[in-house]
Amino acid sequence: MALFDGIVIVSDLDGTFLGKNSRIVPENMEKIRYFQQNGGRFTVATGREYILIEHDIPPIGEICNFPAIGCNGSYIIDLKTHEKLREVFLDDRALDQTMLGIVSTFPNVGFRISMRDDNYYLAHMYPGAEWINDYAPERMREVPFDKMPRGVWYKVAFDGPADEIDGAAEMLRQLDERFVSVRASENILEIQPASGTKGAMLGYMRALIGNGTLWAIGDYENDVAMLKAADRRAVPQNGLPVLKNLPGAVVVCDHDQGAIAGLIDYIESELRA
Repeated sequence: MALFDGIVIVSDLDGTFLGKNSRIVPENMEKIRYFQQNGGRFTVATGREYILIEHDIPPIGEICNFPAIGCNGSYIIDLKTHEKLREVFLDDRALDQTMLGIVSTFPNVGFRISMRDDNYYLAHMYPGAEWINDYAPERMREVPFDKMPRGVWYKVAFDGPADEIDGAAEMLRQLDERFVSVRASENILEIQPASGTKGAMLGYMRALIGNGTLWAIGDYENDVAMLKAADRRAVPQNGLPVLKNLPGAVVVCDHDQGAIAGLIDYIESELRA
């Protein structure tokens, strides 16, 4: 039996697996190889769509030897084959009035919708979405709101100044239990189905690993549900205090110093104790 048999690590990307300026941290890569060579399985859970994961981390399909959570929990995907093993969609019709109310109340807030065809749909281009032209211009679809496809929405992301996003968050809190809204950063607020979060998808992952131990590591608000749902949890030093204060949370080094390497070292020290 190998040292890390039965152990799966699920890691957030930005602020956790990736270092500053989205750099790939060499210490993480070296330690992940060691972890996998000794029976461990590693994967990621991110708010990004898989096409953006591959853009920033071309070898991600080789790094992850277990299915990944994409689009903040809207689907689980095999990054080697691009097969979506499980996917959940928003009840989009129930969101129409709230979405239109947010953009009419907060003029500097725009929204983009991630859909099943792996494209981004915008009613119109706005400053917070200009990055799409740099990352994946072929994935951008500018379509009038009333003409957008229906029944295939993974998530909606609102972008704007922090104070206006605060106001949008308050409006989204009025929605019923079918929806969950989480802050991805000070300037980004995302809404998705309650059954399609990082935390909800961990239940499906647990069925895939059987009796193993599922570790989760993350740094921001959209990682809270995932950390709570895991068997064990860890937070990089740069993570939010609310995450570090979760019961049983292990605090490892800063993301830019190799938080994943630090977690693997911690797991190994426990196993060898």
